Amino acid sequence: MPNRVAASLLCVVMSGCTGLVSEPDAGLVLPDAGEVTDASVQVDAGTPDAGRDAGPPCSVGNWCEDFETGGDAGWTSRVEEDAGLFLAEPPPGSLTPGHALRVVVERGRATMQVAPERFFPSDAGYHVFGRALFFGERMPADMENKRHGWVTLEGTSPMHGSYSQVGFRHDSGRSPFGNFFVLTPWQDCWANGQPGAQPTPVGRWFCCEWEFDATGNALRMWQDGTLMVDVTAMGSGCTDGMASRPWVLPARPSIGIGLYTYDEVSLRAWVDDVVLSSSRVGCQ
Repeated sequence: MPNRVAASLLCVVMSGCTGLVSEPDAGLVLPDAGEVTDASVQVDAGTPDAGRDAGPPCSVGNWCEDFETGGDAGWTSRVEEDAGLFLAEPPPGSLTPGHALRVVVERGRATMQVAPERFFPSDAGYHVFGRALFFGERMPADMENKRHGWVTLEGTSPMHGSYSQVGFRHDSGRSPFGNFFVLTPWQDCWANGQPGAQPTPVGRWFCCEWEFDATGNALRMWQDGTLMVDVTAMGSGCTDGMASRPWVLPARPSIGIGLYTYDEVSLRAWVDDVVLSSSRVGCQ
């Protein structure tokens, strides 16, 4: 695994590094994001696929990364423990042309960190929306409880000056919920997903959208256009029993997009067509 981590860092630094797909993946065929195989999905996850033509061109004022030309080239890698990021072309036969970001995690994290100054000013609050296409190739099973997540917002607690994180977790059966954490003093809180929230899919592209509103202390997450998590001011509870604790979003944050886990579990996924915006992006 250390060799994979070294290779991942090299790929992040050197543009155009492709084809770093391990031998067991050689026969992988990723389905078209325009193919809706789940009858409960109301919004298509791409038009028509998760390659270079997924959605309209990047709008003025947005931050975009499609992994084809480097996009805004404004992200850095964060790789910890047994994990890696690989800029790669999906294997031959894939219906998703072009490059995508390959994510491999045995434990720890592998994320792209994004913090454009126009969305996170140092002297004011922020309200930022995002969108990414994800393909969970190897994820926890339906009945497996392995703590993991795709998107986090990390920075400094305005109230305590220590590390703070809010984001979206997927634990038992990949079920979504909100999570709020401050290191010192220890604060670990959660917010249940919306009624009827669906687990993240496995084996097909899906569209994940998110909203972080520091002014209203709110965060929301949509999956294939359906609201899964909605938190305003406070969540459902905390590990120390203080359910009334307000969720204050981090100051000077960066958004982490990829995979992280708190357990030893083998996760493999792809990320494509990432957008940050001052308004909701959508999946079309």
